Amino acid sequence: MKRKWMYPLISGVVGVLLFGIGVAGSSWCRGILQDQDAAQRWGEDYLQISCYLSQDLAVTPEGIGSIRDAINGTLEEELGSSEVAAWYDVYSCDGGTVTVLAEKPGKKQIDLTLVSESYFRMHQLPLLSGNRLSAADRSTRRVVLNEEAAWQLYGSVNIAGKTLTMSQMLCEVAGVVKMPDDFATRKVQGEQSPEIFMLYCDYATGQTPAPAITAYEAVLPELVDGYGMQLMETAVENVAGRMSATDDPTDGGETENTLSDDRYLLVQNTDRFSLSQVWHYLTHHDEYLVRRSAIPYPDGENAALLVLHRIAMLTLVAAFGILLMLIAIVYTVIVYRKNWRKTIRRILRRMRRGIKTTHTPQTPISKTERTGEL
Repeated sequence: MKRKWMYPLISGVVGVLLFGIGVAGSSWCRGILQDQDAAQRWGEDYLQISCYLSQDLAVTPEGIGSIRDAINGTLEEELGSSEVAAWYDVYSCDGGTVTVLAEKPGKKQIDLTLVSESYFRMHQLPLLSGNRLSAADRSTRRVVLNEEAAWQLYGSVNIAGKTLTMSQMLCEVAGVVKMPDDFATRKVQGEQSPEIFMLYCDYATGQTPAPAITAYEAVLPELVDGYGMQLMETAVENVAGRMSATDDPTDGGETENTLSDDRYLLVQNTDRFSLSQVWHYLTHHDEYLVRRSAIPYPDGENAALLVLHRIAMLTLVAAFGILLMLIAIVYTVIVYRKNWRKTIRRILRRMRRGIKTTHTPQTPISKTERTGEL
């Protein structure tokens, strides 16, 4: 009982450590996926929205153009042609697994992702060498490799300008990018797979049927709360042929940041790692575990959900640390509530003793000494 002060001390120290780990870990996780912050980089009052499309829709660039026209038409109607807010979009799809020949002997099976010209404007993957793809690379058959593919094909990441053969097409390597940290993007197998990025227009030219676009993303103006999601939803429904007033895409129990039906899934990326969204994840965990749509998620969305899960767990760690600190404080108040005045007086006496010890008074001079000096 003489050492009962150790219990609140240990509880408080452990609480501070857990709180620090939870807060620092959550902040680090929020900075992993830079492609979730496209709206903040673009400007204020903007929203980043992802639309994942079913392959049954067989959306092509012409369909994406129809979505753009619908969005522009709504903005012009509501804002006026001279005040249309600037926005941009990107699209991508899974190109399957392709056979690649490069400098290293043997054929390699690499995952192919087909992207639009502005894809790397939104998904700003860090460059290890060379350049990302842009509109200037149209009709050039240039590709971008991730770090794993570069090592498997060339044994190096400094390979800009080299060539490879992919599905009997001769392609030039534009650059090598680093994928987000494995902590966020690690797949079920526990390893990051090699991946090649190529412009959709270069790969799909002459192919029948053209690959179906399965991911459409846009940075849209958020004039009022919920405006961006409604704008995207209306445009996608127009293309999907679901402009019926009787259809309510929110009937499936989706949150305000997620709308879906059997053909598409809308996800709001902006602020998806905020405390309010983390709280919703913790209180509606079943909605994230049970898939109500057969639409496959791309790797980026799976990584975002994994990061959200880990931020939620780290938030619980921080909350538990706060609980331990509160327990330490309450315990201390209850145990020492009768002796707090004595404790304060004891501390003050020790402080005064310390002051007296450090202060050296002058020796008084006697009257005889003063007379002799005169």
